[in-house]
Amino acid sequence: MPWEIQTERLANTQKATVTATFNYSSVMDMDDKGVYVRAYNNSGSYSTAYFAFSRDSSDSYNPSGGTVTKVDISSSATVADAVAKLATAINTAFSSYATATSSGASLTMTSTADTAYGNNNYIGSFYRAGSTTSGTNRTGAGATGASFGTFSGGTNSSGIVGDHDAPYIAATPATARVTGLSSAADGTGFGMYISGYGTTYIRMVSGSGGLSYNSTYGTYTMGINASFSGRSVGGATLSYSGGTLNVTTNSTGTSSNSSYFTDSIPSSTATSSGDYTAISNASLSSTNTEATIDPSKYILDVSAYKGNTSGEDLETFIQALAGITNNYFITSWRSASNPYEFIDTGGQESVAALSKVHNNYTSTRIDLNAMRSAVAGGKDIAAAFAETVQAATATTNAYRFSSLYTDSEGDTVGVAFCDAYLSSPDSIFRDYDATLGHYTLDFSGVNTGNIAQLDDKGFRFYCATDELQWYNFLFDDGKEDLPDRPPSGTATMDINTATIDISRLTDTDSLVQAIYEDGDAMMADINHYYRLSKVASDTSKLYVYDPRRFDISTAAAYRGRYNERGAKIADGVMDNVIKDRRDIMQKQIIIQDTDKADFNTRLYIDQTTLDHLFEYKVGSDDIFNYSVASRADREKFLGNAETGDQGMLDNAIQKLLEAQTLLGAQAGRLEATRLNLTVTSENEQASESVIRDVDMAKATVEFAKSSILTRSSQAMLAQANNDTGSVLSLLQ
Repeated sequence: MPWEIQTERLANTQKATVTATFNYSSVMDMDDKGVYVRAYNNSGSYSTAYFAFSRDSSDSYNPSGGTVTKVDISSSATVADAVAKLATAINTAFSSYATATSSGASLTMTSTADTAYGNNNYIGSFYRAGSTTSGTNRTGAGATGASFGTFSGGTNSSGIVGDHDAPYIAATPATARVTGLSSAADGTGFGMYISGYGTTYIRMVSGSGGLSYNSTYGTYTMGINASFSGRSVGGATLSYSGGTLNVTTNSTGTSSNSSYFTDSIPSSTATSSGDYTAISNASLSSTNTEATIDPSKYILDVSAYKGNTSGEDLETFIQALAGITNNYFITSWRSASNPYEFIDTGGQESVAALSKVHNNYTSTRIDLNAMRSAVAGGKDIAAAFAETVQAATATTNAYRFSSLYTDSEGDTVGVAFCDAYLSSPDSIFRDYDATLGHYTLDFSGVNTGNIAQLDDKGFRFYCATDELQWYNFLFDDGKEDLPDRPPSGTATMDINTATIDISRLTDTDSLVQAIYEDGDAMMADINHYYRLSKVASDTSKLYVYDPRRFDISTAAAYRGRYNERGAKIADGVMDNVIKDRRDIMQKQIIIQDTDKADFNTRLYIDQTTLDHLFEYKVGSDDIFNYSVASRADREKFLGNAETGDQGMLDNAIQKLLEAQTLLGAQAGRLEATRLNLTVTSENEQASESVIRDVDMAKATVEFAKSSILTRSSQAMLAQANNDTGSVLSLLQ
């Protein structure tokens, strides 16, 4: 850590006191008056006691609610003497919590605690009845003979409130049904036990009266012919009509399923605790004087950075607190459900900007990015850090707060967490590490100068808690159309492929940007347990991370709840993510059995390597290390027929057979489709020929028609000319 730790223990200059003044003019009026006292110690534990002034030796006070200490004032002639005797009784009862002294009608109790807990000490009054009864007077009733169902349907909640990645599912109540109550005889009844609430008894009576409590019977009564809904009684909601009673428990969870019915009502009689002397409230006024305390301090001292405004040192400082693995701290006076957490929203690797504290906690995030603007404005690193942390951790509580820590020259060199309730400053601050399941993808070694070299290549990563699911990322230069690639696999296997358009590729930055834009959209659409995050300061890197902030793969409490099928990174465990920059993505098969170059079928399949077949993870061991000489290695490689366990070799053969079957099925379907398309094409050509023949006949008829019309016109014109010549001849 970039700081040194200093501590200052709590110092007390005046302990807390509480003064009670009794408002009596005569000691006779103090008889059977009650006084309640509460006192705290340094650890925050407290003790309580009840006192009663008594002038009669035969007084006996009801112990229900707490034992009452009798303060015998039968020999006291003054109020001052009675108060002095109360002080003695308090000293006996609270020897390790407080000391009491009296002065006239006033009693002062001084806390033994040298912390602010003493400010909570209290002196007041109380009363208590002379006797109490337990139980109820209840009239018994015979069985109704109805049919009573069992309670079921109560479920516990799952998920985390406010977390969209692991959505919260509320618990449900249990329900049950009683039928046949319309045939119950007048005066019969049943009991309804609701888990967490106890038993409620319901007596069936003639008529249609609703559900109501009857003090005569000491039970609820319900008309046999009644009809009502939504009545809340005995920890359940009841609806009744036509002899059928539907019950829903007010409580939720699987425990509500343990509710039940009993047919008939047992009788019972209330019992008295006895006769005691009643106690009434003492008449007093009370004032508190709070302790004067210099609180304990846990100081993060960064004086080594005083006067340092170096940008390089600032980045190193921030990196130490908000790197890939986040560091965060919790103070004892800030409960574990509200820790402080360092993050960095600018300049550093982007995972540092993500909250890593467990989802069940609501963390207060201290954004160290504020230090950059503070240093740019002229502050040194020490003051920038102290002011950033203090601003985020300030509190209005007068006894629990943070403050700036200054040196002897008055310069800010750190931040102090202060607690007036603790004598040990070491209890204020606890340091933790919070991690986020993630994996770094470094593309700095990828040659982006030749797009053709990257075409049809890519990488894949696997689900850490589901070996049957993985993501493929395929690079495509856009020079040829790729078929749509829906999620592939089987009923038990998911293989999701994102096609990354690298046609706009210019450098590593643009490659990372393309993967981020295309891949993150695909992952978010398919499974919300994966996210991609860019690195702000290094444009050659991407992060794949799991937004759930707990260890899915090993924590038993979460494994069952969140280990459903779906890609998950869990605690960062992944394999085969371009560690050796191997081409493990896809190969292209071209099916072409015609003389036309563009008439073919393209089939894309996953490339299989020995690493995949033998489930080998990079960095684990070498496949050639396995020897069939030892029994353990032989069984690991070849399997065990007795137990039915398959070996690595059988697994590899099975995977190849599955791949071959998948390929054959896909090729068969594609070939059948291709043949259908060929037949369809030939049918279309035949249809076109017929259509063309019909069009030719029509054109011939039209031509003959035009020829006839032309010749007829010419003949008529010639005849007309002949007629004109004949007329002229006659005129001559």
